[in-house]
Amino acid sequence: GSMAAPLAPQAFAAGTRLFETAGRNINWFPGHMHSATKAITERIKMVDMVIEVRDARIPLASACGHLEALIQNKKRVIVLNKSDLINPSEQARWAAHLKGQGNDVVFTGALTGSRLGDLLPKALYKRGVIKRLDRTLLMMITGIPNTGKSTLINQLRRVGAARGEAARPNVAITGARPGVTRHVATIQFCQEPPSFLIDTPGVMTPKLTHNQGLKLAVTGAIKHTLVDPVVLCDYLLYLFNLRDQVKYVKGLSLPGRTDDIHEVLEAVCKKNNFKATLVKDNMQAAGDAGER
Repeated sequence: GSMAAPLAPQAFAAGTRLFETAGRNINWFPGHMHSATKAITERIKMVDMVIEVRDARIPLASACGHLEALIQNKKRVIVLNKSDLINPSEQARWAAHLKGQGNDVVFTGALTGSRLGDLLPKALYKRGVIKRLDRTLLMMITGIPNTGKSTLINQLRRVGAARGEAARPNVAITGARPGVTRHVATIQFCQEPPSFLIDTPGVMTPKLTHNQGLKLAVTGAIKHTLVDPVVLCDYLLYLFNLRDQVKYVKGLSLPGRTDDIHEVLEAVCKKNNFKATLVKDNMQAAGDAGER
């Protein structure tokens, strides 16, 4: 629904929007994810514990829902990665929620290596996640695509090496595109005790809810080519208004808050001197501006 005049915040939580119809049925489960799920099912029996990497911006939507039944009998640490992208107050709220469900929770910023020491064996032992330090430790690292698993592994090995606990080069392949890690691999990250990570490809939940699909697409867990960028822009605009985060009004010199994504994209083009001319029935031009 399009609203020309500025309205109260609650008005933006209702009504029909582009993303509510055009953003339905977002699913991405390529062939390699089927074989990866099979490999995880086979190998999870032999591991001591599971590290499940989620995106701190969407802690519930980025959970491996269909792996839950496999994981529930294992010791698990939920790693909320990219935590530098959320407010500290949000961290505290999610930590309380997840710990209240009996989970061990670690917030990390894999790109900078922050808090990764909390995943080394001695720290896990201190928190009671593992019971002993005198035997080989085998962990499985799981997560949906693009949560930063491979970067986290490489940084974890650096942390181990810096503390004299590991000394091997990077192994995990990283990439900005979701679905880069396609094969299950075993990587040593600590020498005392001998500790190994079974790295798995990102595996998406086969059937996503409407909201979950949009959140995963916005944060880059799903290939952006699967969802019209205008739809994603519309969803983001909805979230901004819903949460009363309306800096875009001043930043784009708009007369007031709006839920008309085409008005916003036209303002983006104007502000940045883009050549695209945006009209409401020209989705491609809007999409080009939205991707910028």
